[in-house]
Amino acid sequence: MKYANDVYEVIRNKFLELNQAITNFNIGSRIRSLFESVALAIEEVWFRIDTMYQGLFAATAHETDLDRRALELGITRRAAKNSTGYVRFYGTQSTQIPEDTICSTDT
Repeated sequence: MKYANDVYEVIRNKFLELNQAITNFNIGSRIRSLFESVALAIEEVWFRIDTMYQGLFAATAHETDLDRRALELGITRRAAKNSTGYVRFYGTQSTQIPEDTICSTDT
């Protein structure tokens, strides 16, 4: 994965190989601003490509990508259902937990 700073350095170094006349790469200079803008755009593309790539494999796919991969094999998710069980709360002794408190996961 390429990050904006790494991409900027590659662009700057290649530019300096080809053109020694421009040397002001201080923060705020026009050439640096241009290169940083391009580097940020390239970083965004890298992240999008990586996300799509991860969705190609069942081991790394998430959510709808995982559902699509499973569907190719004729597998679908079971429908969600309520469950019951016991939960243990930890905290200070004065902590009050109302009766019938509903607990759930992040999903």
